[in-house]
Amino acid sequence: RYRNWFGQLLEHSPFCERDIRRPADLETHDAKGEFMIKVKKQDMLHDFIYASHPFDVVGWDGYNYPYAFSIHDFEPITGRVHLPPPIHQTFETDAFVVCSFCPR
Repeated sequence: RYRNWFGQLLEHSPFCERDIRRPADLETHDAKGEFMIKVKKQDMLHDFIYASHPFDVVGWDGYNYPYAFSIHDFEPITGRVHLPPPIHQTFETDAFVVCSFCPR
């Protein structure tokens, strides 16, 4: 919604690239045991049992990585009249959107 064709954030975006950062501390769980993970595929739930906690990580690699965005850095778009809910949209996927309703 707030990116141009090249993927850069537009000037009217309620946040900028500097507001998105890596997490300072990556929380890890070093527990052992049986951990059930439910995966939904084609409207069916599948159970997987792992011997270690799913958050037993020390970093990340590849194109998918964790990031942090503080809602205090979000600058809502305001207007003289009531603006429709899509104006408050922060993030978007094919399945859902995240809206942030913040005071001016």
